[in-house]
Amino acid sequence: MCSATICDTDRNSCTKDFIGNVWRLNITVSYTSVDLDFQPSVNIKNLCVNCTLATIPRNVPARTKQHRTPPTYRVSYNGAALRVDTNGNIEPSIWYDGPGIGFAGKGTAYIEQAFRWARAADPKALLFYNDYDTEGVNPKSDAVYAMVKDFKKRGVPIDGVGIQAHIFNLDMKEISSLAANLARLTALGVQVHFTEMDVAVPLTANGVPLDQADLARQADIYRFVAKACLQQRGCTAFQTWGFTDKYSWIPGYTKGAKGRALLFDQKYLPKPAYNALREVLEQQAQRVDRRSTP
Repeated sequence: MCSATICDTDRNSCTKDFIGNVWRLNITVSYTSVDLDFQPSVNIKNLCVNCTLATIPRNVPARTKQHRTPPTYRVSYNGAALRVDTNGNIEPSIWYDGPGIGFAGKGTAYIEQAFRWARAADPKALLFYNDYDTEGVNPKSDAVYAMVKDFKKRGVPIDGVGIQAHIFNLDMKEISSLAANLARLTALGVQVHFTEMDVAVPLTANGVPLDQADLARQADIYRFVAKACLQQRGCTAFQTWGFTDKYSWIPGYTKGAKGRALLFDQKYLPKPAYNALREVLEQQAQRVDRRSTP
């Protein structure tokens, strides 16, 4: 059974009052993750004594496994692990070649090694590659697809792909090919999770939407992504990056230019996006009911 709890990952708080029927769908709303950020954080360094850079991704899964009860269902290596330019070429990064973990110039071998270490540390954990800017078909999602296809062909341990889904444009142009991307990924035999979805809207200097109609456009995007996920049997999780605009990371990231990206406003009241997502999930629940009724 899937959890019906939505958690604010930044504030370590949850609300139980979301969608009563969500458990009837093949969607997980809240789950545990272990992430390696692009820049090694103090917390990650604290997991490892006398470490070199190469030993951090090797030791983190083993050390975190000791603290997981029940076992973690997702282990992700953060999106910055695979930085590609507009042509799909790998860009320099701390894990790849600056200084890297010993696989500079060898494509995605450094990510492969991290996944092998994670599998050795916890054979029962599901291993997901989690990334940003990979919603639709584009050079970066092409690179992720090619990597996962190669991993599956050669037996490199990988169970799924996480799509972060931080959406900053309301015209939906960048995600118009989302369904095609989900289809090709699930055809490889991996699961797909939406791991961090939020949809930013432009704000005034006072922090209110420039155009109230943008909230309807925001709702359309949540509806569009949820429907695309439900159309693919292999899309098995949908998670937002928090649940209330009160604690969204977007205003800080955009210096106040955008925000109001989540399902509940700053007073914890449901927004059109909440209603849109609830509508999609309830319609799916009704379809499941009809199929299961003799």
